[in-house]
Amino acid sequence: MLSSNFYNIGAFVAASLVLYGLSSVALQKTVLGITAILLIGAILFIRRRLPESVRWLAKRGRVKEAEQLLSSIRSQAEEATRLQNVAVTTGPRYSARFAFTVLALLGISQLTTYGLLAFTIGPYSFLSIVPQIIMVANAGASVAGFLGAYVVERLSRRVFSLFSYFGGLVTVTLVLGAVGVVSSNILVFFVFLFFNMIFSELGWAARVVLEPELASGTNRRSTFIALVRVVAWVFFITSIYFTSNLSTFGFVEFNVLLWGVGAIAAFAWFIKGVETKHESLESITGEIYA
Repeated sequence: MLSSNFYNIGAFVAASLVLYGLSSVALQKTVLGITAILLIGAILFIRRRLPESVRWLAKRGRVKEAEQLLSSIRSQAEEATRLQNVAVTTGPRYSARFAFTVLALLGISQLTTYGLLAFTIGPYSFLSIVPQIIMVANAGASVAGFLGAYVVERLSRRVFSLFSYFGGLVTVTLVLGAVGVVSSNILVFFVFLFFNMIFSELGWAARVVLEPELASGTNRRSTFIALVRVVAWVFFITSIYFTSNLSTFGFVEFNVLLWGVGAIAAFAWFIKGVETKHESLESITGEIYA
């Protein structure tokens, strides 16, 4: 949660820069160039810290390091083989289809509403305050990133998901009510948007924590997670075009509907799902090792 929260922080900083002086194209290019240089430095630093391959080390004459690395790899491979030979699969404690459906609906709900309310509603309905909307929305998400990292391990997964998505539903309903007063009191809209983005970030955390825990088996974990995210991203991208002709009120109504879908999915998992907090992956998925 903490590492990926820098996406929200980055969006907040970018919007703030545009709002408070970074209006010229030349200055934007300068900031982009500085950022690129810093990123290149970070990439080079990380690259030097990564372990090399056995073949590369041997080619460079670093034979002793190559032998040590090869010995480590062989030990890990032998352990993996031992576990594979004694594995007893009892099956997951839940329906994989049910888990996938719930996670896909949670993803559609959170990702789409975040993208639409933080980045899309401004260009569509409030062109004069686009940077302000992005800044306020991502300020709320950034705060929640730190808050969620503290809370996520102190609540059960099912309670955390339920709290996040029902909180999102309540606050987006308040955003809908605030749309009618934007022209006369933009502060009300910003306050409700800020709080909705707090629950949006918590909803994101609830899903991405559950994704690897509920993936049915080691061999399918990455595929399972990828499919959940593909469903969410395809729906979000499609919704950008679908909502372009909606009124502002209809646009936010659509977001209320999506938060409702997420709340229903979270409630379904609360009732019929399994608790995964502090459980081993083997006990959750049924991959038991002797």
